[in-house]
Amino acid sequence: MSYIRLNTKALRGKFHFKFSRDERCTWYELLMLSKELLSPGYLKQSDDEGYPLSYLAGQLGITTTQLKACLDKYTKHEMITVSDSGCITITNWITYQAVYDFNKSGQVKKEVAAHPGGSQSIDEYLAEISPQYPELDIANELVKFNLYWSEGNRTLKRPKLALKNWLDKAKEFKGNSKKPQQSQGRVQEYDFT
Repeated sequence: MSYIRLNTKALRGKFHFKFSRDERCTWYELLMLSKELLSPGYLKQSDDEGYPLSYLAGQLGITTTQLKACLDKYTKHEMITVSDSGCITITNWITYQAVYDFNKSGQVKKEVAAHPGGSQSIDEYLAEISPQYPELDIANELVKFNLYWSEGNRTLKRPKLALKNWLDKAKEFKGNSKKPQQSQGRVQEYDFT
């Protein structure tokens, strides 16, 4: 089962007052639809072809005219971009990602969605850089990374860079924990690993 994260402050923020109830509902359903379709964070059939508006309108339970009006408003407020071929990109997709996606057994699934604006998803990037960190439990580090960035008012602007920095620090921390501790010029011979 997949999840998206919504900010409850939207109930009293600009989003609530600038958009009608139908426009807000369509936005939330658009986010959910994006998560379920081919490329999370995008509404497109392929790299160079968007879905027909009639298909999206049918999926959202609204008319094509209503969908066009919503898409124009979302574009005006920089919530989405629409390419000439009709591919829709949700501009801040990473902010809507749930901390965890759960599989049927309820265990954490190592899944972070693609970040629009980059040509490579977080999963692909993680698979590419994992060999650089053989000493780390990558799945555990990813859980900690997601938990850290999901709490409080933190904003994740560059997820790939943040993930690389997180893994570099974890590697550095793990490497330092195996060395003898130095304190005031004396070596302590404690190694608890």
